[in-house]
Amino acid sequence: MTLKETTEAIKYCLRPTKKLLWRLVESFRNKRLAKRYLAFGIVQVELGAGGICRPGWISLDISGGDINIDLTLSKIPFPDNSIDSIYSSHVFEHFSYPEPMLSILQDCRRCLKPGGEFNICVPDAALYIAAYMSGEYPQNAGADYYWPAFHRNSRMDIINYTAYMDGHHKHMFDADGLLAILRKAGFQNASLRKFDSSIDLVARAWESIYALATK
Repeated sequence: MTLKETTEAIKYCLRPTKKLLWRLVESFRNKRLAKRYLAFGIVQVELGAGGICRPGWISLDISGGDINIDLTLSKIPFPDNSIDSIYSSHVFEHFSYPEPMLSILQDCRRCLKPGGEFNICVPDAALYIAAYMSGEYPQNAGADYYWPAFHRNSRMDIINYTAYMDGHHKHMFDADGLLAILRKAGFQNASLRKFDSSIDLVARAWESIYALATK
């Protein structure tokens, strides 16, 4: 594909202004990768991918990925109505509620095309509260604990683990709370979903809440 053909494909897919178009391309670490992704008919974005660039997805992360960005400081660098699908896994518990969490969710909605999907996965704090009542950390063969946050001073540390995560977590979710927040951000048809092996990490399945909403 020639540079001219690539440019036309990008314009057809996203239809932003010329200024926005090239600002988006320039924000990628790899320009060839940017042009290849933006030439697709479907634009899929993963927030907080942890530096992992999933095939077929554009990854945004504060510490790596295709686009390096701090979502608490910058808007998502996509035009309005330009993204087909946004996915995030164990990201939004790192944002305080109501702000900046609601603003970030509303910005996700802004970028999505009408009918576009917002797919989210967050830790289930209710699991740890139930574990507190029983006096034992949740037991699971696939548990991938973050050891700096793992303490055993008292039973309360079972809740401290997920509530604070050694200073990284800022909000706890249960299923009803997650759906309510998505609706407050303006999403439609917010509902719980099952684990999806095509996008979700198996290691997180045992402690996660999954939801899907649309613009």
